[in-house]
Amino acid sequence: MVHSLSTLLMCFDLRTVFRFLHVFTGRVQSADGLGLFCIDSAAHDDQPMNTLKQLFDGIATTSEDEEPSVRLPRN
Repeated sequence: MVHSLSTLLMCFDLRTVFRFLHVFTGRVQSADGLGLFCIDSAAHDDQPMNTLKQLFDGIATTSEDEEPSVRLPRN
């Protein structure tokens, strides 16, 4: 699990974070593992969010005011 992608984005540019996560998620997948990655979507513009979403199979969203939701791609 990567505790905070937001912290990575504060320390490194989007391109560097994307490249790191591309390799990392590939290794998780090749090990038939489960990767969990957290990000504070309110702390980032749409561009980093949309760019990083490409790397993941699904998205679980939580909020203090709403029920959690899970979005998985259609096969």
